[in-house]
Amino acid sequence: IRNKAGILIAVVIGLALLAFVLGDFLGQGSGPAFGSKKLFELAEINGKSISYQLYEQKIQNLIEVYKLIGRSVIDEATNESIREQTWQQLIRDYVLADEYKELGITVSSDELFDLVQGNNPHPIIRNLFSDPQTGQINKPALIQFLKTLDNDPG
Repeated sequence: IRNKAGILIAVVIGLALLAFVLGDFLGQGSGPAFGSKKLFELAEINGKSISYQLYEQKIQNLIEVYKLIGRSVIDEATNESIREQTWQQLIRDYVLADEYKELGITVSSDELFDLVQGNNPHPIIRNLFSDPQTGQINKPALIQFLKTLDNDPG
């Protein structure tokens, strides 16, 4: 019995591992063999999927903003901060979008233009796009940033 117990334990452990791997692969249709989108899903908020691709695209957009304002070197701490800011913004967007819609809260295109390019731009715009030498808004950098937003699929 002692000689066969080792073999029995090895077989039981092997079957358990096989069941675990197959269960993970086949369970909930999440395996690549089933072509499921869940493979690249980071989260689901209010029934809407947030894909890894969308998250990474938003991160790259924010990195481009940092580069436009003159921060060409992104260190690890800044990179982590960008990732956290992006994640928090995605959560706000997905959670609050339905609330805004339900309450009828919108920002008109005229209001948005005034906040970004009007005579008195939002302080964040002034902070991010001001030329350090003149203190004036760097219009070419702002326009380039807005163009990257127009090309953003998310």
